[in-house]
Amino acid sequence: RRSYLIVFAILLVSVLPAAVMAQVGTPTGPSGILLDGAGRPTPRSALLSRLATDEFVFVGEKHDNAEHHGIEAHLIARRLDARPGSAVVFEMLDDAQREAVTRLAPGADLETIKSGLQLPAKGWSFDVYGPLFKLALDRGRLVPGNIGKAFIGQVYGQGDAAMADDERFATAAGTSETLRTHLLERIHPNTLVVNDPA
Repeated sequence: RRSYLIVFAILLVSVLPAAVMAQVGTPTGPSGILLDGAGRPTPRSALLSRLATDEFVFVGEKHDNAEHHGIEAHLIARRLDARPGSAVVFEMLDDAQREAVTRLAPGADLETIKSGLQLPAKGWSFDVYGPLFKLALDRGRLVPGNIGKAFIGQVYGQGDAAMADDERFATAAGTSETLRTHLLERIHPNTLVVNDPA
């Protein structure tokens, strides 16, 4: 049975009721206020226990907060100590990097990882995420967790039909409009949702 640690933006983490989220902490480990998915205070020991035992763990950060990235590195390392070989899935990597990731070997240096992934010049900062990618590559499995812009364009143009032949989205087509709207509002609260009857 595979285990996963999934690194997402902090807004996406708030959508998931089972997520445990560190709101305050230090690079040596969460030391401040820890909340579970229902917003209840959670002891550090409970967070670390779930990190070691839960099949899926979602970790979020504010993208430009160095302290959050230190906490992420600590949590990824703790997860990989407890469950070696776990997949560490990053929203910062998408289908465009999927093949490149398979060519990267554990032990690769940061420059090799950076050139191998060929990340766009604009977007996620490799200076911030590179060490996290390396940690995942060296001690677990580095996995892209996002879809590419070309596929997003197909979904906009074709709707559910664009997802029909991709097993990753087998459940997406059956999702109710109510759930889709709810998720969109939680992830991007200032987005206007337009239901096109055509």
